[in-house]
Amino acid sequence: MPARDDYILRFINLLREALAEALRLRTAGNYEQALLTLMIAQEKLFARPAPEFLGRPLDEQLRMLTIGESDENARTKVLGYASLLREAGLVYEKRDRRDLAESAFQLALHVTLLSAASATGPTRDETLEQARELLARVPADQLHEPVKELLKAVGAS
Repeated sequence: MPARDDYILRFINLLREALAEALRLRTAGNYEQALLTLMIAQEKLFARPAPEFLGRPLDEQLRMLTIGESDENARTKVLGYASLLREAGLVYEKRDRRDLAESAFQLALHVTLLSAASATGPTRDETLEQARELLARVPADQLHEPVKELLKAVGAS
């Protein structure tokens, strides 16, 4: 197995472990620790400290995330990022921070739709299903214009 494939498999396992740990912490009511777990996972995903990617425009974040990656590996990392954002939204919901939850869900939706736009076949269908689940968590009147445009473009609305 080439080293790059091994790297992606390790990354996927790390992501699964981080999401499982965040879920466990959220279920136990340890919301701050769950958020910390998600932030550490994001830093590992981006291979840099959070201040270097947080607050940057989404297109720049995704460029930082996927630079030098094959299309398949880039897609895996992008959807991993969306999964971390979704879990953060669930934690914020539990903390009664609907504003932060909606923001996290909307960003996860945007990232997922961008991935769906370039996917084909069953991969596209799976990604669109993830997008629909996220769409149900964001009030329609709160959707940002780029997200609305992507919804139309990929036929997920």
